[in-house]
Amino acid sequence: MLNNFTREQRDVNGVRINFRHGGKGPPLLLLHGYPQTHVIWHKVADALAERFTLVMPDLRGYGDSSKPKGDANMEIIPSARWRKTWPNSCKVWVMNAMRSAVMIVAVA
Repeated sequence: MLNNFTREQRDVNGVRINFRHGGKGPPLLLLHGYPQTHVIWHKVADALAERFTLVMPDLRGYGDSSKPKGDANMEIIPSARWRKTWPNSCKVWVMNAMRSAVMIVAVA
């Protein structure tokens, strides 16, 4: 599954994030829901990769991503810091897809 995509791991704010990426076109961030992993996107990833560059992470504490040390009530994504990482020129749309998974499309 997802053999056409590169698997990587990166350390982000003290947490190792596992993700796959690949495709051509504007970026498309695919976030899984609870209790899935990035593999939830295997049925649609090849088709979407024809038009978008996909990034499919395992959220913190899911799949092969590590979980943060500290309070169990921490946010999944600290929204204020997360938004600052997007260039101001990006337009972002958020859509529900596949039972609680989320697609975020960012087009510069």
